[in-house]
Amino acid sequence: MATATYQSPQGPQTVEVEGFVNPDDWFGRTMVVMMGGKWYVVEADHLQDAIDCIVDSEEYGKILTISEETAEEWEADGREVYRAGNFGEPVDLEGVWFPRHPKCTVNSPTAVEAEGC
Repeated sequence: MATATYQSPQGPQTVEVEGFVNPDDWFGRTMVVMMGGKWYVVEADHLQDAIDCIVDSEEYGKILTISEETAEEWEADGREVYRAGNFGEPVDLEGVWFPRHPKCTVNSPTAVEAEGC
């Protein structure tokens, strides 16, 4: 399994990476994100791009997207619904966490190649 290292206030942190989102689309500008208790590497320029890339991904978009029915229920209850991706899909960002400095270095390039990146 590949790993990624990012800078935290306590120093460099290395995490095991579950998957790679949007590989080769942002010239190697990688960042880490935790979703559902697992770490992912996203190639994106900034956090909004990263969220959009995740939502637009066929493989990983299901982690964040919610149904329109759920979004309508949340809005009826006064809860704000965040929308992202190319089509403004409703998403649930609870459980999504970007470190303070999310830019990272992927430590296992052979694993990245194996994932098709």
